[in-house]
Amino acid sequence: MDNRISANIICKNEIDNIGKCINSVLDYVYEVIVVDTGSTDGTFEYLKELEKNNDKIKLYCKEWNNNFADMR
Repeated sequence: MDNRISANIICKNEIDNIGKCINSVLDYVYEVIVVDTGSTDGTFEYLKELEKNNDKIKLYCKEWNNNFADMR
């Protein structure tokens, strides 16, 4: 049986923290799924660069609609 763990991160305007967050789980998971909910501080652009350099990172952008369940 192939067991895989995915880390799911929902973020907005976390340019100062997102790299450290992702790096803290990267060695332990099969993939890191990041949903950016409309960052305006450069977080999304930073994440695009991370995604280009690491096959484990999957980046999505979804507009925040005040519903955390939708983002998950």
